[in-house]
Amino acid sequence: IFEVNLLLDNQFASTLPTGSISLLHYSSRFMGVPLGVFSIAFATVLLPHFARVGRDNVERLSFYFQEALKTVFWITVPVGLLMALVTDKIFMTIYLSKHFTMIHVLQAQNLLLIFLSGLFFLSLNKIIMSLFYALHDTRGPWWISAVGIISNLGFNLILIGPLGAYGLALATVISAVLQVCAGFFVLSRRHNISLDRAELTDFFSRAAVQFFILLGAFYGIYRFVTWFIFRFCSANLAHMLTDTICFWLWIAPIGGTIWILILITRRLFGLRQYFIDGESAGSDVN
Repeated sequence: IFEVNLLLDNQFASTLPTGSISLLHYSSRFMGVPLGVFSIAFATVLLPHFARVGRDNVERLSFYFQEALKTVFWITVPVGLLMALVTDKIFMTIYLSKHFTMIHVLQAQNLLLIFLSGLFFLSLNKIIMSLFYALHDTRGPWWISAVGIISNLGFNLILIGPLGAYGLALATVISAVLQVCAGFFVLSRRHNISLDRAELTDFFSRAAVQFFILLGAFYGIYRFVTWFIFRFCSANLAHMLTDTICFWLWIAPIGGTIWILILITRRLFGLRQYFIDGESAGSDVN
């Protein structure tokens, strides 16, 4: 559905100033990297788990769904925040030229930030669809897809006037949120799938603390290294290390280290997930 909505966005963008379609394409493609690498792969892996339980054990199926939701949140939120901190560099180091100016970099950056705000919901939609397929429910995905497409179309019409291309990206995010809400509603009413709100609230709160500390550390290190480069390097070397593809030679290891810390400190923050920790995280569920 995300891809269909992007096609709709492109049709609307054709009425905007020249370059709007390209900006939407670039920003959505970068957002599609974590969506494709993690979300689609995870949804594919989950399908046999869901199918094996089927309709015979609603409690176990609800547990799997809740654990999948926790894992999606725990991975997509820090990924989105890490990308958000370097969105300007993504476009500056790759596309900046006489044809792709700083104005275009700023516009593409803002579009990507809007798309990233919906990464969790777009990813969760993939999981919800897998759950419906495992339940052999073909009507549910149809209705949810209709909600996504119709809402995206409606919000495109409303937001394109005041916000332009930003409105199209925002409409896509809003439609993803509405799809998740519709998916929860149908799963609850038709298949009795339920979530433990208290447990989810506790998990989200603990994860937020972990993200705040470790991503705050990433941002602090990033700013310090940037200051160090401009303070002690020549102008040409500083430009090469901060505004060209060489930027990724030092920021990628820092980001990778933070990700390793997020992984190994999850127990320290009391974050237990079935699909990360294995059976020990769900031994109390039959």
